[in-house]
Amino acid sequence: MIGINDIKALDAADPLRNFRQEFALPGDLVYLDGNSLGALPRLAQQRVADTIANQWGQDLVKSWNMHHWIVARPTLPWAVAISTSMVVREPRHFST
Repeated sequence: MIGINDIKALDAADPLRNFRQEFALPGDLVYLDGNSLGALPRLAQQRVADTIANQWGQDLVKSWNMHHWIVARPTLPWAVAISTSMVVREPRHFST
């Protein structure tokens, strides 16, 4: 039978154990929900903040060319538009 010490040893030897730090999660939460967006990657949080504050906030319309927005291709099959009172999902067909 596997005991708590065995489990702790497996956790200590897990090569992915430090990967948790890549996500914005509450400290003691065990997050196993695979039927959602998943945990927020810290890198995504930083990139969105940079896009809003710098690319959009500072570079404004120049971002279409400076940051290559003009050639950026959507990677999701759904475009999500957020308004003040609802989320509207519009199906899109994108080339790959």
